[in-house]
Amino acid sequence: MKLLDSRISLDGREFHPVQDTPRAQEVQIVIPGAVSIGIKCADGIVLANERRSIWGYTVISESVKKVFRITDRIGFTIGGLISDMQMLTKIMRANANLYELDKETPIKVKSLTKLLSNFLYQRKMTPFYTQIIVGGVDGDGPQLYALDPAGSLIPDDFAAVGSSTTLAISILEAEYTPSITVEKAKALAEKAIVNSIKRDATVGGGIDMLIITKSGSTGLSKDLS
Repeated sequence: MKLLDSRISLDGREFHPVQDTPRAQEVQIVIPGAVSIGIKCADGIVLANERRSIWGYTVISESVKKVFRITDRIGFTIGGLISDMQMLTKIMRANANLYELDKETPIKVKSLTKLLSNFLYQRKMTPFYTQIIVGGVDGDGPQLYALDPAGSLIPDDFAAVGSSTTLAISILEAEYTPSITVEKAKALAEKAIVNSIKRDATVGGGIDMLIITKSGSTGLSKDLS
């Protein structure tokens, strides 16, 4: 992603920031690859992602965590800057814990997602460079939402974000059914990630999953050779 400083016309004159260096006008932000997947099932939610982190043409880690448990029945899978992922999950986890302490009941999936959406919207001029899939189970059943850096909130049955969106979403689109079970969704998510890794050099390393049902959540990991 490349962000350019805007220029404002003032009565035919150009105004732009003072350039301290020859390339000061151009700011380069490196966004690591990702293939974040969320699937709403008849009996729960499956969230999945790969583990690779890159900087330019260099793989800096094959064990980065991109799937996060926020509460026992709500989780995130995220694509974007690693630091932004980690900060957002800390903030939302703290807010979920404070809500439960105050109300003596766990926060609902939609309530936490709206809180996250409002937080991202407030920061839209200085955004967190992330795309987020929120999934969880509460009294209203399994729910899945996708959010962009400006806080757009989109409910869906399945979602894929990150550099491999096009590769992954085609597999999900072809094989998803509303009656899919958690066990079948785990296999579908793995298939989408493995096939994305074959074509996208910025992703890889292994697969992390978070399985959420009305009984709670379970994390799974799989190394890829």
